[in-house]
Amino acid sequence: MVSPKPTVNLSSNNTDNTFCTGDRTIMFTANSSLDSDSVSPTYEFYIGVTLYQNTTSTLFTPTAYVPNLNNGDQIRVIVESGLTGCSA
Repeated sequence: MVSPKPTVNLSSNNTDNTFCTGDRTIMFTANSSLDSDSVSPTYEFYIGVTLYQNTTSTLFTPTAYVPNLNNGDQIRVIVESGLTGCSA
């Protein structure tokens, strides 16, 4: 059986995605085509190239790990499923 390649979207609680130094309430949410009770995917959240959170939670709050986001910081997420062997 061939599993379709999963998709993942990352959004923030700041609708215009403009952040300032000192913003402490920024939260990111990942939504994936793998989200379901039967698949239970894991989410790897990165700031730049550094992995900060590897969990089944779709929520990521960067300031739980670093004091501030800096100009040019990139937040990314990889979603994986142990059942399908696929990631996005």
